[in-house]
Amino acid sequence: MYEMMFGLQNRFHKIDEQIYYENLSQAVCKNGFSDYSAYGITSFFSFRYPVLHWTMFDDFRRKSHLDSFNSLRFDTRKDISISQSATIAEYLLIESIKKKVQNARRIGILLSGGLDSSLLVAICKRLYPEREIYTYSMGFYGDDEFEYSREVANRFFTIHYEKVLDYTDFFDKDSLMKALIKHKAAPLHPNELPLAYAETQARKDCCDIVLCGEGADDLFGGYSHNLLMYVSFQGDKKDFYRYILSNYRYISSQKLKSIIHDQYIVDDMELIAPLSLVNMPDDIRNIMLHFIQSLHTRGLVDRGANALSFCGFENGFVFLDSALIDFVNSLPFDYKVCANIPVPQYIKDYKYFSDKYCIAKFLLKYIAKSYLPESIINRVKKGFPVPFALWDKKKPFTMDLHTQIFKSNDLSCFTAWEKFMIYNLNTFVEVFDKYRGGVALNCATYYKSLLVLTFYSFTFFRLLILFALFVSYVACLYLRAYLL
Repeated sequence: MYEMMFGLQNRFHKIDEQIYYENLSQAVCKNGFSDYSAYGITSFFSFRYPVLHWTMFDDFRRKSHLDSFNSLRFDTRKDISISQSATIAEYLLIESIKKKVQNARRIGILLSGGLDSSLLVAICKRLYPEREIYTYSMGFYGDDEFEYSREVANRFFTIHYEKVLDYTDFFDKDSLMKALIKHKAAPLHPNELPLAYAETQARKDCCDIVLCGEGADDLFGGYSHNLLMYVSFQGDKKDFYRYILSNYRYISSQKLKSIIHDQYIVDDMELIAPLSLVNMPDDIRNIMLHFIQSLHTRGLVDRGANALSFCGFENGFVFLDSALIDFVNSLPFDYKVCANIPVPQYIKDYKYFSDKYCIAKFLLKYIAKSYLPESIINRVKKGFPVPFALWDKKKPFTMDLHTQIFKSNDLSCFTAWEKFMIYNLNTFVEVFDKYRGGVALNCATYYKSLLVLTFYSFTFFRLLILFALFVSYVACLYLRAYLL
């Protein structure tokens, strides 16, 4: 039901054509494109990927079904206990894992050492004690979570691999960045490169499948800061989406207008206008969950799926199973974010309240108690911050930006993270600009065009020579007649 919505399956088409493509990159390289999409570029800076039916290209659209968004139903079960909920959710998660793993003998799992990935390792070890389980952890010099991932790997006896990444893995000529951009037909998410490096190793290790924890936060309530945002909002519920977006976008509208030409900028509320036709949850607390699952989740799936398919793997998103999604969404909001004290009607500093009084992913942590120690279940969530600020300080990001898209090379007002987004888009333009103009100048098309041009050139010169000979012959006849 949710495959198209979350980007687990994709179909693209060129405007005014009925032919659908599963691979956007191949379609663009084959057919070319007229220009970059203002909707795609704006969406990238607001959401980190082109949302809904938009792509980075004016001529191409992604097939999107609004019916899937209407299928998101929240908080419909009122009389179900937390223990009953945990039993059913655990069963559905196990069934989802079984559907993905099937007969795979060598199972790869991306392991951060956090709750989601650690729980996957624990469940897989219990389900498949005789199969080989490989775990993969990425980190950066001076900033990694290897302590936690090693604890899990040692506890469940996995074959564990760690890789420390640095500046060169992102920006060196041998980086996978351009290849991943070409494969995706869009700029990258920062964590896409670490995922690809991990899965490259999984391919070398001959894993049959790679599983990941993406989607667990989106489903079980992992973004507790965002899920408490409603208590800082005092407007009409119908305006809450706009309020969310004002706190969500990755680069502000003001900064975007300072660097991008106006023709490539649109109002980002216009991007998500189709969602105005979708049934919104009645409870304002669930509107953020709706926003996350409608607009945020697919961005995570896109980055993960791109890295997986680049390395030759099928998708391994076990938390994004339709039955599991429908069941967990139906549960009370408090089973996702559980507050230890009553939540006030208005809180300006909702992030502080969330950190001090709320338990994120309450239901998933309840399930994990039979698999993991408390030290893993309740450890502070760190995320996976790429150290762009440190790299920018040591070696400032400088680049010659594409003048068609960018107004200036001056990036002094941007953070290091924002500079990477700009660099990312600029690299995307470098990769795809040769296909702009309507016809893709790939090698096959180039040589075909060259042969045709050569043929017609020779034909033209032959005709020109014949015409010259004819004119000379006629001139000779006139001259002969004159002399006689």
